[in-house]
Amino acid sequence: MRKRAVNLVLVWLVFFIVFSLGQASIRVFWSNDDPYYHARHSALINETGNLTLVEPWLTMHFLSYAPTDPWWGFHAAMAFFIHFFGVVWGSKILSALLAASAFAIFYFILVAHKVSKPLLWTVIFWGSSVALLSRLLLERPHLLTLPVLMLAWHLGSCRRYWWLFALSIVYTLAYHLAPLIMVIIAAQLFIDYWFKRQFDLKLLMAALGGILGGILLHPQSLNYVYVMFVEIWQVLYLRFSGINLNIGGEMITMPFWKLLQNVALPLIFYLPTAAAFLAFRKDWPLQHSSRLHVLGVISAAWLVVALVVPRAATEYWLPFAWLFSALTWSVILSTADGERIKNYFNEFITTKITRPFIYALVAVLLAVNIVNLTLDIREANTNPMPGQIKEAAEWLSSHTPEQSVVFYDNWSYWPLMFYYNQRNRYLTGMEPTLAYEYNHDLYWTWRNISVNGFVCDRSDGCPRSSIYLAVAGVADAIRNKFQSEHILVKNDANSWLYKVLVARKQDFVKVFGNDGFVIYKILAPHPTPPQPSPW
Repeated sequence: MRKRAVNLVLVWLVFFIVFSLGQASIRVFWSNDDPYYHARHSALINETGNLTLVEPWLTMHFLSYAPTDPWWGFHAAMAFFIHFFGVVWGSKILSALLAASAFAIFYFILVAHKVSKPLLWTVIFWGSSVALLSRLLLERPHLLTLPVLMLAWHLGSCRRYWWLFALSIVYTLAYHLAPLIMVIIAAQLFIDYWFKRQFDLKLLMAALGGILGGILLHPQSLNYVYVMFVEIWQVLYLRFSGINLNIGGEMITMPFWKLLQNVALPLIFYLPTAAAFLAFRKDWPLQHSSRLHVLGVISAAWLVVALVVPRAATEYWLPFAWLFSALTWSVILSTADGERIKNYFNEFITTKITRPFIYALVAVLLAVNIVNLTLDIREANTNPMPGQIKEAAEWLSSHTPEQSVVFYDNWSYWPLMFYYNQRNRYLTGMEPTLAYEYNHDLYWTWRNISVNGFVCDRSDGCPRSSIYLAVAGVADAIRNKFQSEHILVKNDANSWLYKVLVARKQDFVKVFGNDGFVIYKILAPHPTPPQPSPW
């Protein structure tokens, strides 16, 4: 037992060093969006000493009408690290700790289930997908997903009810997608009923009770439930009901070949494992068969999801695919079927040749993924956008009234602007669905001004309206509907809003510009001259 604990700590420490080195190679944060918001919000908690700090930083957002922090536990933990290590390195250290925990828990589960060569499986899992490595470098609450969901499966399969209850509470306090735990528990309950015709009510209550307990312990409980509903249900409903809100990268599909490139090595292991599982499962003891059926159901379900939303599914499918592969082959090789497979390889295949070939293939795939990630980091470090937005945000901070609202044409600019400037207020961020939920008409007005350069409060672009009047009304709409006097847009001559700002000199004047972004100010409206009396 003591040796196991020492080995687990060493594994965790090695991966923490690896991810810390990865974070050190990144100039600031590994993304130009969410990590900047999370770091700044956590820093403000540290500066003010207010653990429940939430302010209306966004006007078209739940922060203004249902204030809550959906990542409260994560921000509180990050504030602790920021207190000792500063904003950037405090965020990076916490992220490296969570990323390393995923692989330590993976190793722990393999050891607990007596899988041979657990460290080798862990290393292969670590380097199997450049998409996974990239996601694990993001300083975001989703880093909790890998360790928590794997641990939830392990605790559920071992019937550790109180530990599952505690885990569900912690996860709910830290991340608004905590109900994902129920996917794991539902698979366990389904398999139990299928094989044993039993329904483990205690398992269900442990998970549901933990989620409910986390909601009740959250400092903004009722608002938190509302945000959970919007983020879990509304986002999916609107995405697949045909309403295009320009939802962000988590929900964007990618070409099938790109998906295969991201998961090539896991698929090489997973598909033969699934075939072997279906071929040999009937002869296994119920204990092995039950837990592997659960892993099979979970991994198959997330693989289907990965075909639809591959970026979001990376951290859900990969760990369960590798757990399924490792545990399945461990069971197969311990049975008579495994002995026959070994004898077949020894008799018909020269293992002296095949084994080095397999090791070389795995090594090449691992190396390709690591090289691709290194190239991605190098490209990100040379991206001028963060510095350009920093200049614009600092100009706004020093040249506009405090808490004045800034209009901008891309919701993903907000985290960077907020990181460098908390004096101003902003329109929308985090997720466009939140602006749509705030006010449908106002969202379409913002969207049409930002994308098309004219005023329209409908999704169809108001085809019967006068385009001249719609363009002429941009300044009035931004001032009166959004209470904003300053507009930040990308320095792009092909942008319709940019063209309007340049052409309508009677309405706008340029007050700031660099290679990436420009800021325009709305001019005071000209008074209408008095009309002569007809009498």
